[in-house]
Amino acid sequence: MQAVIVIHGMGEQVPMETINQFVGAVWTTDQSLVNRSKLDPNTGVSREKGPVEAASWYKPDDVNRSYELKRITTEQNQPNEGFKPQRTDFYEYYWAHHISGMTLKNVLQWLKYLLFRPLSRVPKDVRLTWWVLWIFVISAAFLTIFFSLPLEPDPAVPPVGKAALGLLGSLALMIAGGFLTGKVISHFGDVVRYVSPKPENIDARQKIRQGGVSLLEEILRKQHRGKTRYDRVIVVAHSLGTIVAYDILTQAFANMHRDYNAVKEGAVAEPQRAELEKMSRTKNFNVDDYQELQTRLQAEMREQGHMWRVSDFITLGSPLTHAEFLLEKDMESVERAQEMRIFPTCPPKLEYDLKTKSRRFSFSGSSSDKESPFNRFIKAENLEQTEAAADPNSPAYLHHAALFASTRWTNLFSPSRFILWGDQVSGPLAPVFGKGIRDIQVMPGLDAAGKPIDGAKPTFLAHVKYWSFGKVKQKGSVPHHIETLRRVMKLGGG
Repeated sequence: MQAVIVIHGMGEQVPMETINQFVGAVWTTDQSLVNRSKLDPNTGVSREKGPVEAASWYKPDDVNRSYELKRITTEQNQPNEGFKPQRTDFYEYYWAHHISGMTLKNVLQWLKYLLFRPLSRVPKDVRLTWWVLWIFVISAAFLTIFFSLPLEPDPAVPPVGKAALGLLGSLALMIAGGFLTGKVISHFGDVVRYVSPKPENIDARQKIRQGGVSLLEEILRKQHRGKTRYDRVIVVAHSLGTIVAYDILTQAFANMHRDYNAVKEGAVAEPQRAELEKMSRTKNFNVDDYQELQTRLQAEMREQGHMWRVSDFITLGSPLTHAEFLLEKDMESVERAQEMRIFPTCPPKLEYDLKTKSRRFSFSGSSSDKESPFNRFIKAENLEQTEAAADPNSPAYLHHAALFASTRWTNLFSPSRFILWGDQVSGPLAPVFGKGIRDIQVMPGLDAAGKPIDGAKPTFLAHVKYWSFGKVKQKGSVPHHIETLRRVMKLGGG
């Protein structure tokens, strides 16, 4: 079986709303997943012809342990060449209830931090938004000052009329102000609370991360009839949820990077890990080749008994592209945190290894560490530790920030135009977090020549439409961004 963990974005989210829509897009309506040789498991009707639905059901969520959430489980998919048919379990990690008590004052303080920074430290792709914000701020200040000044009395307007106009004006301002304030707090308040490590935010940040790490680790360790339930786990996150997911993956991998649960007899080598390290040392490499090697490394780790089976991290509309002012104060600080292994990169950061005389993201176990898989393996081969350690193929641990050695990272984004068209929040992640990330532009998608498909233009408010069908031109047709999402998830096998 495989599991998909869906992590929602900012705003006043409702439990199960995101996952229901998501499952509809990537499973229920995907004709390639329907096993047409079998009758519909709900109705008994043949599904050999015409558009049909892939079946799924609600089941109690025995991992989240929340009565608000349900696990969505599916029938077995259509057999795919090279892959056995399997069921998929969808889980939602719901964290919105941990964000509360935010005030407009907190949001305005954060906006002040974003606005009052040198133009040189404002990324080019958000400078238009930055200027627009400044125009709004200056205009609001001007209007406030203008209407607060005493005006000369106008004999043409009777006192009663002035009072009525004043009352209506005040009421309109109160309604508009209340609406805008509520929207600002409910959406951007989530961002402020999560990305700002201030004392008043620490408790919420801790609860969100702790809940996510517990969920992921329990799914990875879940047993069924004495065997691991899930052979593959996919984490899909949207908007602010991509930062939440990134933090969860970072901490969970750090907890599990030495977690081997099997003892192998005889000689054991790790050629896939050694090859991936070799590829990471090259200046230029192909993302397709890198992700294929990541897949082989994942299989190698499973073979040796490692519990980490997160095959894919898929980000949709991710603000991580703006890490230089969301996670740190500037890009230099982000790069320094990456070098210090605070922020994992893809491929992982390398360090010089004195034993193999090369740069690696793995290290051999200590001879005093009796639980080290490295020591178990070399003991079985009767080799001296120093001799085995000099071989790059010898078993080794991935360091705690090397989660993207075996976990593929794919990022879907939409280019922004005039703020409201496309997705101002998102952007490419490879320039920030590493050349091993597959960035894919959608809404509009690009053809092989790098031109928009069918001359399409950026979608209006694309940030909320990554799994939305929208208005399709033809019944039964699938938008490019939905096709892309299905392709990178590989629910039929991958």
